[in-house]
Amino acid sequence: MPKKDDPEIVQVAEAIERELCALEDASRAAQNLRLHNERSLEKAGKTLQEALRLQEALGAGLTALTQAMGRMAERQQVAINRLAARAQEIQAQTERLTQHMSRFADLGTKASQATSILQSLPPPYGSGTPHATASGGPPEELLQVDVLLAAVSAEAKELAASANEADLSDIAREAGSLRQRIDAARSQLALLSQARPQTTH
Repeated sequence: MPKKDDPEIVQVAEAIERELCALEDASRAAQNLRLHNERSLEKAGKTLQEALRLQEALGAGLTALTQAMGRMAERQQVAINRLAARAQEIQAQTERLTQHMSRFADLGTKASQATSILQSLPPPYGSGTPHATASGGPPEELLQVDVLLAAVSAEAKELAASANEADLSDIAREAGSLRQRIDAARSQLALLSQARPQTTH
């Protein structure tokens, strides 16, 4: 017996199986009846009528099965449509992630360039060879580094906002962290620029 919580197609298929078994039993009973008197002929007629009823019930069951399969196909199509839509979302988000990662890599390259310039400067700004500047103040390269870092900070802020909007939390966090480090470095450079560099005699 099918259960109430069984899928529709299972219930329909089990009902068809019962009707088919009953039809087969009726056909065998009709075939095995001895047609030797009025009573046996009457019984055979009733058996044929029951077989015809079962045949009609079986036909109705097959129709119900076809309808149930149609509804299953509709459910399948709904699921496929959902998957197709999700696949498009995944592809679009993957493309957005790739673009944001590329932008973040560019920021890292620019930050590295600024670091290289800074390291080449004389103390106290970097670890380069000490030398005097024409003005006796901070070297011109220090301004170049600050301009470059300011641009990187602005781009990092924009990237973090874009990543947040695209729900790319990791990139947003990394970009925000990079911006904080750059701003801290700029603040340190601003303090150092107030000091006079060491000179050689």
